Amino acid sequence: MKLFRYIVLLTVISSLFAENSSKSQSAAIISHSTDMLFPVYDKALIGFIDSTGSFRMKPQFSILFNDSTTRYIEFTSWIKMPSVLPFHFREGKLILSQSEVYSLFKQGNHYSIINEAGQVERKMICEWAGDFFQGYAQVCQAKTFLGIKIGEKWGAIGLDGEMRIKPQFDYLGPFSEGLAVARKNQLFGFIDTSGAWQIPPKFQECQPFQEGLAAISVDGKWRYINKQGKQKIEIDADRVWAFTQGRARVSVKGKYGFIDTVGAYVVSPAFDFALDYQEGLSCVSKDSSGGYIDLNGEWVINLQYENVGSFSQGIAAVKVSGLWGYINRQNEMIIDPQYQLAFPFQGGLSIVWDNYQPIYINTSGEKISALYLDVSPNTNLLKRWFKSSRTI
Repeated sequence: MKLFRYIVLLTVISSLFAENSSKSQSAAIISHSTDMLFPVYDKALIGFIDSTGSFRMKPQFSILFNDSTTRYIEFTSWIKMPSVLPFHFREGKLILSQSEVYSLFKQGNHYSIINEAGQVERKMICEWAGDFFQGYAQVCQAKTFLGIKIGEKWGAIGLDGEMRIKPQFDYLGPFSEGLAVARKNQLFGFIDTSGAWQIPPKFQECQPFQEGLAAISVDGKWRYINKQGKQKIEIDADRVWAFTQGRARVSVKGKYGFIDTVGAYVVSPAFDFALDYQEGLSCVSKDSSGGYIDLNGEWVINLQYENVGSFSQGIAAVKVSGLWGYINRQNEMIIDPQYQLAFPFQGGLSIVWDNYQPIYINTSGEKISALYLDVSPNTNLLKRWFKSSRTI
């Protein structure tokens, strides 16, 4: 089990690649972005390249690195480093955290809404802002006096940066399938795009709607409800996840399995770890080996790797003899194991750690660009981390 904790980081990276911000849960979205842009860093500035490595925006934007994932990577690697997470121009817009506002009467942080042409369309001050999902981005407004935060409330802005849902909630998640998780008085429910309660707050925990169902917790028991708030599935599990491709991952007494949309087990909880289905396959681990199963729980690639990641764009990262490479669905090694770390491909590129430095490669294994153009992290510290026995 210990050997596969790194796969948790792969999950975080993969979900943030596709759908997430640092404070939000995963959510099904509709993105009108024409393609994916990838960040590169030149000292304290960020710019963006496309999948060919060509600059779409030269490094020009200052950015405040303060998301929880970055702090976690910094803690485990012992160095100060920018986020390695690609930024998405969802629906043609990107929200960048620019700097903190310092004042005894602190209003929040500086944020900018940037379009795909590199133009700053709107500047705003708030405590925190998420990504755009279905035309809305959740924001948190708060004030502090002498370092004490007071009056924190959550709302949502539209693509033009105007407030669409007045800050009034104790928490607000991203919109997914027309609804967003919201919290009021310690209980969770779901609101619509007008800010009205569609399902009143009465749950201890909530997850966003995906494939028409959402996981909720009442009195410590997990259930799945539909958009009318009607219970569809009750499951005796310690943890549950959202439905993807008609399957939901569940954990029972530390073992992982999958249920279908009527709550029946398709894969009994028997694995030490598993990730959500991607492209019809789930990567699973058991007895310190990793492999892949299909939607019916049948083996497609038997347990044989030291570690495994999810399939994306038809290929997946696997670990062999301490190094990461990539296989295809036929279990053919298409990029030889040679990297200290390797993440899922998205938009034609992946981030890998080559000689203890993060770079972008394409699906042919060709180096496209360095992540840091003029920054060289302390290689000795990185080597010490990779070669030590610590696991994430």
